[in-house]
Amino acid sequence: AVIDLALEAGMDEARVHQFAVCVGEIATNVYKHAGSGSAYLLADDDRMLFVAVDSGAAGSGIPA
Repeated sequence: AVIDLALEAGMDEARVHQFAVCVGEIATNVYKHAGSGSAYLLADDDRMLFVAVDSGAAGSGIPA
């Protein structure tokens, strides 16, 4: 879905794959270290932004 949306938004194909890897890494880290969270993919005329917010679950082993 991220790749399709980025391509539809006109992102350069080489950057699309880099962006998709980053989105995957961020989502994996949120799940691995917090257990849950929310994710948002935002776009306007000249940029695309992926925002992830973890649940702040305790016990992740990562100090605040």
